Amino acid sequence: MDGSVSNVSDIRASHAVSARALWAAVDVAKKGGISTAALLEGLSFDEVGIRRLRYVDWSDYVTVVERVEELAGGPEACARLLERQYHQVLPELQALARAFIAPKALVRVIIEVINPKVFHPVECRYEDLGGDCIRVRSWLRPGARPCAAFFRGSLGACRGMTRHLGLPAAELLTGNVGPRSGSYDLLLPPSRTIAARVTDRYRSIPSSVVKVVLGYKNGKPESAIVGRVAERPSDEPQD
Repeated sequence: MDGSVSNVSDIRASHAVSARALWAAVDVAKKGGISTAALLEGLSFDEVGIRRLRYVDWSDYVTVVERVEELAGGPEACARLLERQYHQVLPELQALARAFIAPKALVRVIIEVINPKVFHPVECRYEDLGGDCIRVRSWLRPGARPCAAFFRGSLGACRGMTRHLGLPAAELLTGNVGPRSGSYDLLLPPSRTIAARVTDRYRSIPSSVVKVVLGYKNGKPESAIVGRVAERPSDEPQD
């Protein structure tokens, strides 16, 4: 196999993943100072080639993932790299994140909607544990090559999902990782309020829109924050 697959039947038969996932892994590694040539050595595509593919074989993908972990300095260093950098190499998700305020909502969409389309060999589940706590579980479908490095790295990626919202990384409460599965209980950072998010962007939003969205009624703001956001001139520096 040349490392790429072309149709749905090939995808299912070969346990393929979206080439975008491989592209992202390479970009994260580059941010960590890792040589792309070392990651792709012996594979049937180069850095330019993977950006032209739609899918790659799972086995090739995990080869790269295992190399990233080794060259990053081991599992913990790799997880930290992914937690800090993975969100920065996925502008598509950054655009999606603008539609969300609550971290839970964003994480759930990534786990239950996006990941199954990107990683066909991997089953994913999201569970709300109450409060700001969630559980993320993932495991390999039968026949897929085991890769503990993938599940260790997934922990770092999960912790960093909240960075799409400009929030700190999630806190790991408990984790259990093996070559074919991973389970992580995470404490998410508190959601930012609508007012806080508008405060960051208010210069580009007409004050009349801010007043409507945030409940500015009869000339009196619902809160002090709303009043400051709605009334400050656009050239006034932010706090």
